[in-house]
Amino acid sequence: MNNLGNDVGPADASEMDCVDFLRRVDELLDVDDDMWDTRVRRHLMDCPPCRVFLEQLQDLRELLRAASTQDLVPPDDPRIAAIMSLSSSKEIGPK
Repeated sequence: MNNLGNDVGPADASEMDCVDFLRRVDELLDVDDDMWDTRVRRHLMDCPPCRVFLEQLQDLRELLRAASTQDLVPPDDPRIAAIMSLSSSKEIGPK
């Protein structure tokens, strides 16, 4: 048994749905994929949207970790002010 559940065989494993998967996605990101149980592995094999979602989160996490503070745009950058003024000048919500 690992910290993400029992590693059960296919015959007695209950199916995982997307809601169950989303509830556990933070845990999955925190451990190596060889720690994932059979239900998680099977769901990712059978559900391309969840697989892509997890891959995107893993990629985003790597990008954020790799970013240095020198690479970030400073808050007083004129491009940010221009975007903010554009977004605040547009009407938001239903007409």
